[in-house]
Amino acid sequence: MTSPPGPRGLPVFGQAFNLDKDHMHLTFMEWQKRYGDLFMFKIMGQDFLVVSHPDILRKLFDTCEHAKAFNDRARGFMSKYVIHNSKDILFRNMDEKQQYLKTKALDYFENQLVEEKWFYSAVAEEMRSLVSEMECLVDKEVDIVRIMDTMVIKIMGLLQGKRGLVFMLRSLRVTMEMEDGESWIDNDFIMGVVMDLIPAAIVPLQNTISVLFLVLVHNPEVQNKIREQVTLLKADVTIDDIRKLPYIEACILELKRFHTPLPVSARHCNRSGNAVFEKYSIPKNTEIFSNLFGIHHDERFFDDPWSFRPERFMAEDGSRVGPEHPVMKNMVVTGVGPRRCLGSTFSEKVIFLVVTILLKYFRICPNIQQELPPCDPKKFTSGVVTKAPDFNCVFQLA
Repeated sequence: MTSPPGPRGLPVFGQAFNLDKDHMHLTFMEWQKRYGDLFMFKIMGQDFLVVSHPDILRKLFDTCEHAKAFNDRARGFMSKYVIHNSKDILFRNMDEKQQYLKTKALDYFENQLVEEKWFYSAVAEEMRSLVSEMECLVDKEVDIVRIMDTMVIKIMGLLQGKRGLVFMLRSLRVTMEMEDGESWIDNDFIMGVVMDLIPAAIVPLQNTISVLFLVLVHNPEVQNKIREQVTLLKADVTIDDIRKLPYIEACILELKRFHTPLPVSARHCNRSGNAVFEKYSIPKNTEIFSNLFGIHHDERFFDDPWSFRPERFMAEDGSRVGPEHPVMKNMVVTGVGPRRCLGSTFSEKVIFLVVTILLKYFRICPNIQQELPPCDPKKFTSGVVTKAPDFNCVFQLA
């Protein structure tokens, strides 16, 4: 049984001097061309496995014999020093408690918030208040990213308020106590799940919105098409309108593909022992990266991947393509398997309200006093979650 191919590097140090940690996704794209969709390298004796194909990801984390082992987490700073005893969802190993909380949290974000209406109604109201504030800034230079960062913080405040996530978790604890006589969901678990919101929801949402506005300034024709759809609505935009406006849905999907806010996934790790995947032996404690950015900018999976083209998610009849369409099956922005991201549906709905409510009233134009940074995802500001370079724009009445 052999190990996957990959760059050998220096003795002991391995690839320590060849891997730019701020742009790993770009290095991984180059290595994929040389070594294939599954390759391994070492840094200071630590094994790392990189996956650059959506089908291999699904097999590795969802259907193969050792999928459960591959879904464990590498030991990291957050689980060691921030989350008390790893009592959370994002950084905890995949045990029964983690999966129970993950299922309940997914149901909360994907179903309960929509069914109860209050949250997205409150987000829409905050956006309409922002529109009123923006009217005095028409034709002036605006740092829209800073303004939207403040808006995202308000939205997160709503999510953690008296009817939000903490309330849901406390209610879940009461239900467990009534049914079983006790509950393991203590205050540390509740705090851990809430803290997951920062890496899993707040920062990705902030940074994706920064890219959204850069994309819109660079693509006025996209703004015009969005506005055409919004004007079909006779009343104020609500979250129920999302299925009525397929082009805007397609724009949000293309934004997430084009940007890929988390270019390299949070690390998985087979901590429980050596494992076999296909024809390869994967040593115990191998840390596994999903090169999501590489997949989303690979011509095998997406035509013209470096262009922003919402039309790739549109069917011939004008509807959004279904889940079995190749572009949907190749989208892995939020990961695959039991570790998939908590905040995917939530972020799509928030972005929908942001873009529809703002573009109903305004055109977003470049600031002629400042050179507009390129809309090139390879040049987005580096970090665990990438964002658009700093820029200002001008709002004009639609």
